[in-house]
Amino acid sequence: ITAATPSKQPILVNITRGKNELHAVSMAVGLAQSAIKDWRPAVVFLNVEAPVFAAKDLGDDVKYADFPPVKKMLADFVAAGGRVLVCGHCAHVVKLKQEDMIDGVKVLAHGELFTAMPPGTVVFSY
Repeated sequence: ITAATPSKQPILVNITRGKNELHAVSMAVGLAQSAIKDWRPAVVFLNVEAPVFAAKDLGDDVKYADFPPVKKMLADFVAAGGRVLVCGHCAHVVKLKQEDMIDGVKVLAHGELFTAMPPGTVVFSY
C-alpha cells in the first residue's frame, strides 16, 4: 500500500459526509495524512455523500476554515503514498465516473473494499 513499516497497523478512514460538513471531511483527511507521516499504510474510503470530493473539477473553495482545499489534501495524501477509494455505487449515484476523478483514485465494487483492508486494519469513520 505505502512505504509503511509492516509492524504498524494499517488504517482506513471512512468518509461519508458531504460538502455541508467540511470540518469533519478536513479532519478525516488530515488524520489519514498523519497516518502516512507515521509510516502506516492508509486508505481513505469515500462513500455515501463523499465521492464528490474525488472529482477533478472540485473547486478550490471547497475547504474548511484555514485547512487547504479538500482536493489538495486528497492529492497530497495520494502523492505521499496513501490510497483513495470510492464506493462504485455511490459514485454512480452522483454521476461521477472514473475518468472524472483526480489521479490516484480508484472506484471499487462492494466486495473489493475488503481486499483493501489487510488484517488488523483500524477504521475511523467521519
